[in-house]
Amino acid sequence: MDILVELEQILSKYAEVTLLGHTFNILPIELGAVLGIITFVISCFLMSQIIISPMSGGWRTGAFHTIVTGPIIEEIVFRFALITLLIPFFNSTIIAIAASALLFGIAHIPYGGLKLADGLIFGIIMGFAFMQFGIVVPIFAHITHNLLSEIG
Repeated sequence: MDILVELEQILSKYAEVTLLGHTFNILPIELGAVLGIITFVISCFLMSQIIISPMSGGWRTGAFHTIVTGPIIEEIVFRFALITLLIPFFNSTIIAIAASALLFGIAHIPYGGLKLADGLIFGIIMGFAFMQFGIVVPIFAHITHNLLSEIG
């Protein structure tokens, strides 16, 4: 029961975002959705097409993994764990984010050659989002990104 209370507190805490000199308070889920849409659009331009994610296991199991479990696991590994471990190793947040993003891109090469560049850009954006807002925003951004890929 305590976990649900903590989760509710995390999801209801507003993030303060300044854009063009104006400050906005936005929920992590909303900010994640916006970042997910932005990264999806970047991916579409990079890949010169609407991205359709390859599902393994059919719509139900493949989509659930692609949209829910995959993003949660990948964000915990590549952002939360890896960046946190690499910051003291490199003594630099920027290098830790770049290294994590590169590894994320490499992990996505089996989905197509351009996925290295796509994953690198996505990883850098999610890395900075993680450092600024915590793990919840990148998780929801990744979920939104993958959802748009699935329904594309």
